[in-house]
Amino acid sequence: MRKILQHLMILSAVLFSSCLQAQVISDSLVRNLNCTTLTKQTVLLSLQPDAFDKSRHLPVLNWGDSNGLANCWSLSHAQRLTFYLGRFGEAAPTESSAAKIYLQRILGLYKGDTPTSESVFPILNLQALYMQLSLGEYNGDFEQMTFAKTISDYQKWRFYRLSNMGMILGNRDRSTKTNTQTYQKILADLAKGRLPIVILRPALTDQHSVLVKRYLPPEENSYEVKFEVYDSNDPRHDNILVFDRLTSEFTAPAIVARLGIGTSSPPVGVFLVDDDDMDEIQTALYQHYQNQCETAGRSHAP
Repeated sequence: MRKILQHLMILSAVLFSSCLQAQVISDSLVRNLNCTTLTKQTVLLSLQPDAFDKSRHLPVLNWGDSNGLANCWSLSHAQRLTFYLGRFGEAAPTESSAAKIYLQRILGLYKGDTPTSESVFPILNLQALYMQLSLGEYNGDFEQMTFAKTISDYQKWRFYRLSNMGMILGNRDRSTKTNTQTYQKILADLAKGRLPIVILRPALTDQHSVLVKRYLPPEENSYEVKFEVYDSNDPRHDNILVFDRLTSEFTAPAIVARLGIGTSSPPVGVFLVDDDDMDEIQTALYQHYQNQCETAGRSHAP
């Protein structure tokens, strides 16, 4: 009897171990995400090395609207959503009615109408997805939607808010204390796998949004820390935001030059925005992988 119990215990341990091993998830965003230790934080600490690669930038250049705004803030927002919620290399629905709902859902996500919790979506080809979103196939029961209109609508909604007055009024330059705090917050976010959106203000009447992707360690004997960013004015490349630890100033010479406001590289004001959106993305990812883990657990249950 004792031997039978021992064999049963060994068998149970093997089955349990096999079940745990099966509950490790990898996709285009995460690598070896362990279901047994799943938290909001472990999701973002299990990112694939190429999760934010420039090959995954939206294939569209920033543009100006008749309302006087360019669409950089909205594009940065859409790019962050695409990085985290898009599943690259996975085929999207092709059946007509399912594909229509799928594309509408993505446009609603970019516009802020679709709940983030319902928003993980497959992307087999980013260029093809962009072309589909640009066709404006939606009519009848709801307003015609295209990528350009969606991005423009979000930009207007996000920009014209009382809470943004601090980026318009006052001096361009920010205090060294504020700059240092902003620098430290960017570092902390990146260390947690969170991509911050920042508004750069090179002049009182000029602002531009970029998405910070990666910290680049300073070269030897250098006080300059560089951050790789997505810049919708040059979406095919990674661009650079610089923080000087000696002067506690931010500069972004190449990014500012593309704004067409001069060739010099004075300090830029830097404003962290949309942390709440990042919180929602993180919650949505956690819920998504919770469901994935439960499905994997059921399929490998003894």
